[in-house]
Amino acid sequence: MIISFVILSYNRELVTIDAIKSVLKLTNYANWEKEIVILNNGSTEPYNEIEKFINEEVRPIVPKVNYIHSEINYGVSGGRNMAYKAATGDYLFFLDDDAEVLTLNAIELIAQKFEFYKNDNLAIIGIAVKLLDGSYTNPVKRNSLKDKQEFLNYIFWGGACIIKKNLFETVGFYPTDFFYGMEEYELSYRTINNNMSILFTKDLEILHKVNPAGRESNTVKFGRQFQNKTLLAYIYLPTIFFFSHLLFWSLYFVVKSRFKMVSYFVNLKSLIDRINKVERTPISKEGMLYMSKVNARLWY
Repeated sequence: MIISFVILSYNRELVTIDAIKSVLKLTNYANWEKEIVILNNGSTEPYNEIEKFINEEVRPIVPKVNYIHSEINYGVSGGRNMAYKAATGDYLFFLDDDAEVLTLNAIELIAQKFEFYKNDNLAIIGIAVKLLDGSYTNPVKRNSLKDKQEFLNYIFWGGACIIKKNLFETVGFYPTDFFYGMEEYELSYRTINNNMSILFTKDLEILHKVNPAGRESNTVKFGRQFQNKTLLAYIYLPTIFFFSHLLFWSLYFVVKSRFKMVSYFVNLKSLIDRINKVERTPISKEGMLYMSKVNARLWY
């Protein structure tokens, strides 16, 4: 069994090396074999140190290393799709380049989780994210669930997750027009619509150092979130939830952007253009029952 650790990197060479080091520290388990895939996603800064590090320090420990240098920045979605195609593992552990795996027996736990939840047709494991100040930030949208150690969920965070490789073969890739933001929701909806489940667990942890280098401005980020989340509600959810998303996420963008109304209307026009190019494919009745069972947040 091969588990591929997939790291997308953009202008963060040194923290990417730290992320790789955290993978090297993980305890081996049974017949599971490590593979590391690093995608240099169109970085504009030199990456000479990482290539030297891979050749001198990584390959002697993990022979299966695939370093890809793309001249083009394909964004988060496109980059993950490219890295997926390069990975040979049965399971893909996606890790942000400014993150580190903290749970040393992570591979053993991953094997156990997929076995324990096999009757739930588990396809994705989302894991706990610890920040430098010791606090946690997780894709948990209900206060009633925040203290639970583990539960089936309807969303995960792409920079801290394990995905069965055959999920992509079943439901398709990340949406390429989602350069960044809410792409996990899109993959989650398709996963649920294909009668597969998503797990969130605190048994596994990563440290997210939130390095701002290479990130987009807040206004651009908020615009992508507003457009992408509302578009997904239009495609996958009952119509009433599209209108509630449009209202709430419009307010979110306006407030977060500090009332940059010109930017809001530019994003709104782009959203309308995108809506006119897609077809609605609402989640099935069975999928909506799953969403209800896991207490999914649907209004916004």
